[in-house]
Amino acid sequence: MIKPINLIFSLFLFFSLGLKSQDSFFSIDIPGTIYTGSWGSSPAQKKVIEDLLTQVQDEGRSQMAKIEVSDFLQGSADTSAFAGSFLGTDHNNKFKKFLVGGNLAVSYKGKGLTPFDLVGGGFDESSVEGLAAGASLMAGININKRSSILLNGMKLKFIDGNFSLDSINLGARWRYSFLNLNSKKKENPLFSWQGYFLHFGVQYSKLALDYSKKLEIVQNINQSGVNAIANFSSLAKVDIDVNTISVPVELSTSFKALYFLNLYGGGGMNFNFGSSEGNANLSNASIQVTEVSGPNTATTTAQARLGSKESPSVIVPHLFIGLQINVLNFKILTQYNLSIGNGSQNIGAGLRLSF
Repeated sequence: MIKPINLIFSLFLFFSLGLKSQDSFFSIDIPGTIYTGSWGSSPAQKKVIEDLLTQVQDEGRSQMAKIEVSDFLQGSADTSAFAGSFLGTDHNNKFKKFLVGGNLAVSYKGKGLTPFDLVGGGFDESSVEGLAAGASLMAGININKRSSILLNGMKLKFIDGNFSLDSINLGARWRYSFLNLNSKKKENPLFSWQGYFLHFGVQYSKLALDYSKKLEIVQNINQSGVNAIANFSSLAKVDIDVNTISVPVELSTSFKALYFLNLYGGGGMNFNFGSSEGNANLSNASIQVTEVSGPNTATTTAQARLGSKESPSVIVPHLFIGLQINVLNFKILTQYNLSIGNGSQNIGAGLRLSF
């Protein structure tokens, strides 16, 4: 099974350097080529080397044209907001004083994908249109019998070789409980309705990924007495930054069974703002041209860049369902969120301790 952190890295690698970009270029400094041997003194041979470098430039531009990040960036903006909206919520627990805990969420967007595909890793990466993940600690304070305030926040950083992952989540919720028909009755130990919860708040989510990707081009030419091969190999620095602010409004209800189980569900609307930006750059990357059997060489440099910026969907309605297991004051839960008309899905898990 693919580890979750490795899955996130591999998907970001695939999408940020496997599709197409709206803003990209690849340019070789052909006039600035430095020659050694007879190539520089023979106009005919120099023209052959220039043609070879033009082939390398055309291939570089072709590769850059295949690097499309815009669709994936918008999908990641959507999923980042969707994941963040789960991190600060609690749909089950009525606490007298305060509540502490934490949430973990992985949100994704893609045709035909299910939560089992994401967990198992057995799917085609090209089917994923967006991906985000986040974690957050949370604390709840009871205001009165019906109102409570929930705060959440966490900063994570992960470094593995050329990879760096930063995640920040901060948010606040106001939760109001109403229409609990059992509030003045003795709770049925087998099955009881816990009433409705209305949630309103704001959530900020940031996901940043930096890494290096090796780009390689090899071209050869054999004409006019010149038999040469050109090699281009360089590391492109890639960074992806997703920043979203989500304003979730949700209505949920919960049912308690056998004291230790809570089944809950509901729906709501996320109002999203922010951006998702991806960039890759390389500068003064060296290109070497060597004679197949001879002393002649030519050297020059290349510049390349790709970039795209997208925004999340402004309004995303969604439904959710979850299950919580209660052991005295300790709770463990899992939740599935499904957006309506957007394609984003979210798998979340959390721990709670209430007093």
